[in-house]
Amino acid sequence: MKLELHVKEGQHSEAATGVGWSSAEELITCGEDHKMKKSGQSLDEMAEIVDLGNAFTPTKFSWLTSASTGSKKTGKDLFAVGSAEGHFKLISNSGRIETSVN
Repeated sequence: MKLELHVKEGQHSEAATGVGWSSAEELITCGEDHKMKKSGQSLDEMAEIVDLGNAFTPTKFSWLTSASTGSKKTGKDLFAVGSAEGHFKLISNSGRIETSVN
């Protein structure tokens, strides 16, 4: 199976270094342009989630999905982002940096 995506607007200006799917069925990417971006189901446009700054070059990220108990959802979806500089951040799906570890 081959998946080929063509993003018309908002793509990374440098190489994308990580990609994943959120629980809300959004495509999330991080790149060497120091940004994290997301795209909805149409995949036509990518919107910036957060600019991580020039001192943080993301290389990989992993989802930490919220726990569910019955019909109630506890917590929120976060992702852990590692950098080439040896740091990591916990970031919410809305782009808020929850924790930074240097």
